[in-house]
Amino acid sequence: MTLPHPPEASVAHSSTGRLRLKVPARRGDLAFFAELGGKLAAAPAVREVETNARTASILIKHDSSGEALLNWADDHNLLTPTDRLLSPRRRTPAAEPDLRTLLALLVLLLAVVQLFRGQLLGPATTLAFMAAQIARLRLVGGEAEPGGGED
Repeated sequence: MTLPHPPEASVAHSSTGRLRLKVPARRGDLAFFAELGGKLAAAPAVREVETNARTASILIKHDSSGEALLNWADDHNLLTPTDRLLSPRRRTPAAEPDLRTLLALLVLLLAVVQLFRGQLLGPATTLAFMAAQIARLRLVGGEAEPGGGED
């Protein structure tokens, strides 16, 4: 199935060992996807190929790089990749709470306790104000004095 003008394929998703391509121009073409699946299964390091003509999707499970598979398909005139793979996105670890954030949460919790004890105008508002000041310093990242003594 070497085509003079192979259809364009875009990368819908990629992760280690998996590559999903979309070929919208051939949506619904059962014969095309069946033949393409067989050809792609012959590519080096491909373990399994699943095609779905209804969704114009090709899932390739492999032991190499997705970029190498796209190059192979392009070199064999099976598909024309419209975009190349980006490196897989890595999740950035969530920022760990620092001491100032924990202190602000503790003071806020104390304010809620005082509120439930009926100390609305005394300690509850004072503690809530202190928590807000600590949180504000945390958000701004500055080292301003809690009393607002900034020039």
